[in-house]
Amino acid sequence: MAPAVFITDHNHEYSDVNAPIATQRITPGGKILIERNCWLGYGSMILGTKGDLILGRNSVVGAYSVVTQSCPPYSVLVGNPARVVKYFDATSQTWSDCVENGPHQRSDCQDDTQKIRGMKVGRVKSNT
Repeated sequence: MAPAVFITDHNHEYSDVNAPIATQRITPGGKILIERNCWLGYGSMILGTKGDLILGRNSVVGAYSVVTQSCPPYSVLVGNPARVVKYFDATSQTWSDCVENGPHQRSDCQDDTQKIRGMKVGRVKSNT
């Protein structure tokens, strides 16, 4: 993990417009699971403020990217909000780009992101 990474599973409540936000409670939040061998680039943010957010194993989050939803394993995410721009193709054993048109269209990568929400994820033991 690079410096200045921010990870949070909740947010500040702001529903009462007559009260200062600092005096309001925090939201119930969600759960964040960062699987093994992920890299979080400088200044990136993982915001799991509702539901489950799973960062699939061996994924890379680019510098200053803001992750707000789960991603499949072996993905490269960039942007705000972060989106999958590259993934590891197990068939060819290479990293492939998610492109607008072609065999691996950006929508396919996003479909994979949606599929991960239904996956059961076990705890990963750390060797450290």
